[in-house]
Amino acid sequence: MVWTKRDSIISFILACIAGFLFIPFAGNVPLFDGEELKLAEISREMLLTGDYVRTHLNFQASWDKPPLFFWIQAASMHLLGFNEFAVRLPNALLGIITLPMLYAIGKTLSGRSNYGVLWALCFGGSAIPILYFRFATLDALSHCFLLLGIAALSSYYAPSRGKRYALRHILIAGFVVGLALLTKGIGVVVVIAILWLGFWLFCRRISSWQEPFPLTELAVLCALALVMSFAWYGGELLRGGVVFFRGFVQNRISLLLAQDSLPHQSWFSVLAWIVLGSFPASGLVIPTLRQMRPSALAHQERTPLAVFRLWMVLLLLLVVVMCILGQTYVADYSSLAYFPITFLAADILDKVLRRETTLSRTAQALMLGMGLCVVVLLGIILVEGVNIAWIREQMPTVFFPSRLATSIEWGWWERGVAIAYMLVLMAAAYFLVRKRLLEMMLLLFPATALALGFLLALTAPKIERATQGALREFCQGLQGEKCYAQSLGFSTYLDGFYARKNITESASGLNLPLEEFEAWLLEGDIDKPVYFVCKIHDYSQWSQNLNLHEVYRKDGFVFWKRDGKKKVNLAYRCP
Repeated sequence: MVWTKRDSIISFILACIAGFLFIPFAGNVPLFDGEELKLAEISREMLLTGDYVRTHLNFQASWDKPPLFFWIQAASMHLLGFNEFAVRLPNALLGIITLPMLYAIGKTLSGRSNYGVLWALCFGGSAIPILYFRFATLDALSHCFLLLGIAALSSYYAPSRGKRYALRHILIAGFVVGLALLTKGIGVVVVIAILWLGFWLFCRRISSWQEPFPLTELAVLCALALVMSFAWYGGELLRGGVVFFRGFVQNRISLLLAQDSLPHQSWFSVLAWIVLGSFPASGLVIPTLRQMRPSALAHQERTPLAVFRLWMVLLLLLVVVMCILGQTYVADYSSLAYFPITFLAADILDKVLRRETTLSRTAQALMLGMGLCVVVLLGIILVEGVNIAWIREQMPTVFFPSRLATSIEWGWWERGVAIAYMLVLMAAAYFLVRKRLLEMMLLLFPATALALGFLLALTAPKIERATQGALREFCQGLQGEKCYAQSLGFSTYLDGFYARKNITESASGLNLPLEEFEAWLLEGDIDKPVYFVCKIHDYSQWSQNLNLHEVYRKDGFVFWKRDGKKKVNLAYRCP
């Protein structure tokens, strides 16, 4: 495949479109409590401590994630300051890179520019994939590295172009998997190994596709990935020895045990989240999956595109199985499904537009049914408003924290955008019934991206204010004041990032165990004022403490203060 000037122009246009989707309003909404604020706080503490090797949370050594994403986010915050735009800029830039990357992969595999454009259009015009570049999430970066690794392995299994060509793609795959390992952890290597094994087992059922077990290739890829990640894992091993492994293993065990405390969801809700989250691309995928039966593949030529298609199907099946077996918050795994879903949607669109196949009645019915569900949902929201209590049960904590059961009324702008999108869905349904697929695609995918972008810009500030606005404003008011801040009965990262807490106001700065810090703040011999916050339903529990006096209450939160000048209960000492 020869990269032409036309390809560069298309890539530039896609990057500009992505910039329009992801850059505007990136800093207009405060960070949401949960995963987004947690990542931002780790990066902020990396800058404050000057420790760029080991991550810290609450100024305690954290074994949660490798540091590659935090290096990038900390660099952005170093240049632009501790603000929302700097926190979200790395993911926005990644989104700008991702659409041209999808075009390049599609063009390379198929040899046709239209194919790459279709994939970029399906991904950029689907619902949830856009969100992962509008918020500060770690998964987007690791999943992009994983996709590049799969693309390289697909090229390796394409018709032979010489040993040097094949070796190059194994090395590329090992390199990007190593970067993913530095971003997400060892789980990325496990995913690649499972997919590789599935690919080999599947090929054994097709006489023209059979391959020997890739023992040597897998060993080379894993070795290179480990060498790439040794910059951190090896350094931590030399620095901490057994302490590093003990902390890492304990963290993995605690995360595993914590799954029992998370809200479980049925397999149906998991699949519904994946399918509706990738609308409208998901409505086109079923015909492609049916074409991936061994009997159908046996009559296909083993091209780079056919091999990559099989890897994408296997990846989608693996994500579905992990979601069903895990039954935790679906955001932990479901975001990995959006690349294969949008690719398979682009694949079937390409075949329909080239008249190699027709859109089945099943796909048409599914598209119409999903569109009707979206119209009904928007209609209900227009009448009833946004029910945060329901949203927080269905949506991942990366976007919506568990806070208040408050409804949000829509304004005229939000209603106008929702009504316009409902009209677009009706027009798309008309084009679909009339078998005018190109018009439907050119209308529905861009409209989905624009509607979601405008709705996010209009509603996200309202959702943030209703769920955490009072607590955020309180924490911002503590900036510059020499004091401690502590939540009671629940966990939050707002007090760290928005109160600009430093190490002297943490358990680590006082040389206290973290589990004893709260007790010391409540009863110990404090040297500066302490501000506490609890939820309104816990008021009676903390009102019994004579050391605390209520400052005020707002939006379901109660704020307390303990004056540092009053030496209350001096007999108490933390060991």
